[in-house]
Amino acid sequence: EEVERLQGLRERLWAGLAEALPETHRHGESETSLPNTLSVAFPGVLAAPLLEALGDELAASAGAACHAEGVSVSTVLEAMDVPQELALGTVRLSLGRPTATGEVDEAVRRLVEAVRATRAAGTT
Repeated sequence: EEVERLQGLRERLWAGLAEALPETHRHGESETSLPNTLSVAFPGVLAAPLLEALGDELAASAGAACHAEGVSVSTVLEAMDVPQELALGTVRLSLGRPTATGEVDEAVRRLVEAVRATRAAGTT
């Protein structure tokens, strides 16, 4: 039951993002993804400034890490042949047992707002 509930919430999250930001790219197929995880890329946005704009309000992490020596893309994204420009804008969103439908809707709202703000600020 919990797997099905989480899958439903994950698909609600995806549908909300895809509707508000149609250029959003989903990594992986619904049927083969973890039920509580959604990996998406926002073209034209770097994940680090996006996560900074979100603060600690959402359970999210970047698909690439920036270090003094450069940027390293997730080995998972590399194995999936995700182009670097998409990998740099990838965030992984996680859902859990306490996640409710209203929280997913709020997450969509905050993500859309943060993506638009990040683009407007020119931190892409």
